Parts: sequence; structure tokens; C-alpha cells
Amino acid sequence: ASSLSGQARAPVATSLPSADARLQREQGPSMQPSAISLASKALESEDLKLRAKRGDPVAQRKLAQVYDACFMPNIQPGVFASGYEQQAKLLKDPGHAPRMIQIAHKREAECRNVDGGAIIPRDLIVGWFEQAARNGDLGAQAMSYALNQTVLDQAAADQFIRSVVGSNDPAAIFLLGNTVGGAPMKAVSAEYKEAMSGPNASFAWMVVGCRMGYDCGPSSDLMESACLFMGGCGGGDFEEMVRSELKTDEQRDAFEQKVDEVSRLLQKAA
Repeated sequence: ASSLSGQARAPVATSLPSADARLQREQGPSMQPSAISLASKALESEDLKLRAKRGDPVAQRKLAQVYDACFMPNIQPGVFASGYEQQAKLLKDPGHAPRMIQIAHKREAECRNVDGGAIIPRDLIVGWFEQAARNGDLGAQAMSYALNQTVLDQAAADQFIRSVVGSNDPAAIFLLGNTVGGAPMKAVSAEYKEAMSGPNASFAWMVVGCRMGYDCGPSSDLMESACLFMGGCGGGDFEEMVRSELKTDEQRDAFEQKVDEVSRLLQKAA
């Protein structure tokens, strides 16, 4: 298996790796984010809060993702970025260190503008995902299942996959990847077994979601989190990061087959 295998089995929201894994651990000029970036992040989070409170399920899910991204920075103000200055020294490719440090400082500064830098309770993240799920956001429902490790029976698991596959929703496709290998999808029928099991199946769903339009570009929040929490600081997009960890022809072929299997399910539902 590749070194990525299994890392996305727990939830991946805006941040990587999972909210759940991190929630249980409560505990130079180029490195400074621009004033525009900070202001826009603050305005974005306030706008999301306003729309979330009005019942917009997509805003509710995105607000949960903002809170997820800011969980660690806000629990360790002043320590988060300095910790990454040390961690950057351990990267396999020293050339990636400046990017990791820059992103850590940017994330810490941006998160000071989310709820005034207050510590973000786990329940706030889980609660907004659950609210969005109740209001029909399938990506949030996938996150809620994964965070809670909800055990679905075969009928419920199949029906949920069917809903996601038929939704044409890039966020739902991407975030469904978080349920692969976990309790929610253990009971899937033979129809979905191949797409929902095996090394890197979770990443196959995510890559397909990226191709459909989920924001996985080099400068996305997702890829900044991938740099911080997975060491994916090469500057490419999500698919490039995943492929860079597939070291053998066998791994690459297996991954292509998994992506093809997910794509076939989507084509059948179209």
C-alpha cells in the first residue's frame, strides 16, 4: 500500500487529516498573510455564520469546515505556527519547508479573525455538520457519519451512496471518501463494495470530487491543510499530491482502477 493508504479513512473536511483525530488531541515578510487575506477570511466566516443561522445547509457545512480548520490554531495561539517552524525542519524535501511555515503563519493569523480567536469546541464543529446534514447537505451527512462512526446497515449504506452518486455534488463525492474503511460503509452491498474498499479508495472518491469541481487547487484551504497535516507541501493540487505518493506501477495501476470504478458509478447514475 502507498504511504497515503488509510490516512483519509477518518473525516477530511477543509482540514487534513481528520477533524476527529485532531479533536481528540485537544491540547520574514513572505511569511505574513496579507491584510486583504485576513479581512476576507473574517468577512467570509461572518457571512457564513449569518447564512448558516438562516438555515442554508451549504453555509452550515462550510462554517463547520472553517471551524475545523481553525480548531488547532485557536487552541494553541502563538504555539501553532512556531510548532510548524520546527516540524518544517523534518520534511523529507527541505525545499518545501518555507511553504509549510508560510501556511502555518497564515492559518494562525486568519483563525484569530474567526470568532475573535476563541477556542472552538468540538461540539460546534460536529453540531454544524449535523445541522447541515439534517437540512439535506450530503457532504455534511458524510462528515457526520464519519465523525460519529455511525454504523449503517446495508440498505442505509447503499441508499446513501446512491444519493451521493446521483447528486452530481462535488463536495458530497469528495467528502464521501471520509467514510471509506470506517463503520458507516462496512455493510455495503456487492454493487458498491469495489468502490468503497481497498487501498486509496477514499482518495479515489476525493480525486473524482476534485475533478468535478470541489476546490482542490494549489492555493485552496484544502491544500493548505494538506501541507500542514499531511506534509503535502509541494505546491500542486490534491490529485498531484496523491499521485506523488504512489511509488510503484502496481500502486498507480490500482489507483487508476479505483478512480475508474468510482467514475463508472457516476456515469451509470447520470
